[in-house]
Amino acid sequence: MTDDPAVFRTHWFSWLFSRVLTLAGMVVSVATLGRLAGDRWWFADLLNQFAVQYVILLVPVVAGLMILRRWSAALVFLFPLLVNLWIIRDAFILPPGRDAVAEKNISGLRIRILTHNVLRPARTWKNVESLVREFDPDIVALQEVDREWMKGLDGLRAMYPNVHHVDHTGNFGIALFSRIPWEEVDVQWFGEYEVPSLHFRFQVEGGYRFELVNTHPLPPTGFPESQARNGQLLLTASNMDRNRSRILLGDFNLTPWSSWFQEVLRRGDLRDTAAGFGLTPTWKCFPTILGGVRIDHVLASPEWIVENYQVAGPTGSDHLPVIVDLALPVAKTIDRPVPEDQP
Repeated sequence: MTDDPAVFRTHWFSWLFSRVLTLAGMVVSVATLGRLAGDRWWFADLLNQFAVQYVILLVPVVAGLMILRRWSAALVFLFPLLVNLWIIRDAFILPPGRDAVAEKNISGLRIRILTHNVLRPARTWKNVESLVREFDPDIVALQEVDREWMKGLDGLRAMYPNVHHVDHTGNFGIALFSRIPWEEVDVQWFGEYEVPSLHFRFQVEGGYRFELVNTHPLPPTGFPESQARNGQLLLTASNMDRNRSRILLGDFNLTPWSSWFQEVLRRGDLRDTAAGFGLTPTWKCFPTILGGVRIDHVLASPEWIVENYQVAGPTGSDHLPVIVDLALPVAKTIDRPVPEDQP
């Protein structure tokens, strides 16, 4: 024991700092373990959405404990850090062969798609119109669009002769603007809130046939809402036409780190077009270094080639727009057997 005040303060600070780091590490570790119950308990699945934030928190925890020479504690918290890094790995790993294929001169169907939750109360349709004119997509899929929004976006009708809008009394109005005419469109309604999804079937000159679904399920604010979200996404993915190329997009209120997101990919035989393009958050839920999460998605069946993926700047919404360039090099009917456990 020393009587030197400077040494005492140093030891006291070291002790306090290590306790703070240990507490933070324990909280994040418990949240990470919640992943094991994510498919059974809605709140555990809610915690699973923030794997990126857990990495951001655990890196300074592990580094700080190592600096303080708390080796055992650092080793303990290194495990959940590695687990969360493994969970988000697909954000940085290009799908096999994508670079090699994308560099070729593909002759076939090319489309640019923009999807954006515009935030119904924002009324910033001029910003959205400017965004659309800047990126000039072939298809524009919008969520949280009511009648006032459709009036505000009336200037886009000259660019997009094919428009379909379904209104909703809440925040679940949905619309599609397209240069490409569709063969047919269906509206499916989900749950007691009657949340709509738009289903489009296209046949383009050259024999290219594809289906596109624009959907926006409920946010997981409780067990019923979480269950409704999962059911809407899983049913939609399962029921898409396997004899066509497929695109499922919209505000899913779900991040790629959830086991339910992986189940949607499996049920629909779909791929995440954002894979390999980084973390690309689309919803800023944390106004700090912790940043946002990616809940706005474009999923595509495997025959689509992702030529580019980007998240555009703000328009006044709490969501950021997503723009994806896709190519379909083979004009043919896609005929795959449906797995036995799928409807």
